[in-house]
Amino acid sequence: MTTAQLGISYSTSQFLPEIFRSMFPDSHIANDYSLRPQKLSYVVSHGTSYYFNNELIKDVRKAHGFLLLFDETTIVGVRKQLEIFFRHWTATGNCVCVRYYKSIFLGRATADVVSRSIVDSLRADGINITRMLMLGRDNPNVNKCLLSLSHGNSDVEWGFLQNNHLVTDERSSLNEASINGLRATNAGIKFFGDSKVPITNSLLFSVQQSYSRYAKDNDRQQKLVKNVDTVNGKRTIDTQQEQLEEKKFSCSRNKSNCKKIWLKQLIC
Repeated sequence: MTTAQLGISYSTSQFLPEIFRSMFPDSHIANDYSLRPQKLSYVVSHGTSYYFNNELIKDVRKAHGFLLLFDETTIVGVRKQLEIFFRHWTATGNCVCVRYYKSIFLGRATADVVSRSIVDSLRADGINITRMLMLGRDNPNVNKCLLSLSHGNSDVEWGFLQNNHLVTDERSSLNEASINGLRATNAGIKFFGDSKVPITNSLLFSVQQSYSRYAKDNDRQQKLVKNVDTVNGKRTIDTQQEQLEEKKFSCSRNKSNCKKIWLKQLIC
């Protein structure tokens, strides 16, 4: 969790065993300790963040109403990064809180695309959009699109919170799951307070199941890539076939023109 809280690189995990052995030379645990960067990555993205995000969703579902704050910014590769936050009353902390929900990466960020992404995310997590009391203002067109899909009558407010120090320029190559994992874990720690995160059975179970979720996610991503490659391959074959047909037609037409010219020359 310190990695997400302080924005530490995953690569530093490979030096921890040596540090622990120096600190605790008589400890068998320190001598046997090992942590690869990849393992640390999926523990954060599919373990701790999974737990904190589930706790947030449970809180929002219980709330009588919530505020939705969002904004999109252009990132590396001229893609749009849509940031979504909730402001709601939490029974856990007995207070009003603002918590990071997720980041969604979009190729284009028109009003329709943004509103559809937000609504689809809320529905997928079982959050009733009709309980939305206010909408964090981003753009009038986007607001109108989203509000018309909910209940058509909502006040609008300015509001947006961001943890830019976690996703810096050198981390721009991180995938969507890693960025969401870092942000969700950091937000969860801030919500409970430094060193006050309860080590519950649910949290431990989420960490234990992180590799399983990571493997399933990887498998799903590979299938999507394979399907895209298959579609692109078919399109390439179809394009090549069309080009071949055009060449045949062009050759046939040229032969016909040549024949006509030859006949004219004979007649003359």
